Amino acid sequence: MAVKINARGFMGVKRSANIHRDRYVIRFYSKKSDCALQLETYLEWLLALRLETNPNVESYAAQPESMHLEILGKKCRYTPDFLVRYTDGSERYFEIHHEKFTTPEYRRRILDFNYYATSTTSVGIELIASKGIEEHEVEFHNLKLLADNYLLRPSFKPEQFTLPETITLGALIEELKAYTQYPSSEAYTLLTSGLYEYDNSICINANSVLQRVGS
Repeated sequence: MAVKINARGFMGVKRSANIHRDRYVIRFYSKKSDCALQLETYLEWLLALRLETNPNVESYAAQPESMHLEILGKKCRYTPDFLVRYTDGSERYFEIHHEKFTTPEYRRRILDFNYYATSTTSVGIELIASKGIEEHEVEFHNLKLLADNYLLRPSFKPEQFTLPETITLGALIEELKAYTQYPSSEAYTLLTSGLYEYDNSICINANSVLQRVGS
């Protein structure tokens, strides 16, 4: 396999979870990355919301950089959907694609670029074959609610207080009013931090039952 490196792209710039290309159809502001993400599909938006609300993700970039390969004499270009940096310092590329269009040929193409990315930067590409966005309506609603309302730097420190093992979201917000000026946002932050989990098969509301993780 002959490899051609784009002078402006993959190896030409420092990889960064704050670099973005200029093609987009959806704008989504990421608190974690402190910038507006420029997304090309609703499935990318869904994955961005998952990353935004994942406590193990430090920052991430959309369409961060291009990779160029020459395969069997044909020049091929590929841009991952996301470059993700985790809190443990590791990084990973992600590609989310509708399962209907994730053909064997497409998988082989991603494998070729994964081999190249791994061998040159030690950062691999993970392909997510997903159902259409309409199949993720409830999850999308919940993640967007959390992403829009959580606090990147909360003032409430849960380790300093005794919180119930099981509680409804509405009751949690009421309880937090005694400790913080922003009880609703602090409650959503307890969900995005992984302290509480919820039933993701139904839309989050005041009556949603929350369970402390590990209890």
